[in-house]
Amino acid sequence: MQNSPFGAEGHALFTLHPAIMLVLVPFVIMFVWASYKEYQRWRRFGPSKNKRGAYDIDETAPSYEPPVNDDDTNDETK
Repeated sequence: MQNSPFGAEGHALFTLHPAIMLVLVPFVIMFVWASYKEYQRWRRFGPSKNKRGAYDIDETAPSYEPPVNDDDTNDETK
């Protein structure tokens, strides 16, 4: 097994270097908090009723770009 640049291997890396934990812990806490708040929202209001797929796509909108087909023959490598 290769030597770690920090002089530790495996799980000892996290226990020997608190700077790594100081970087990771806030993100883990935010993820857990957001998960908890979403669960609370789900328990109170039920599943999301966002039905974006139920609406038609407005093909006349100025920003609409039709999807590209996979079998398009505009390949310049031929």
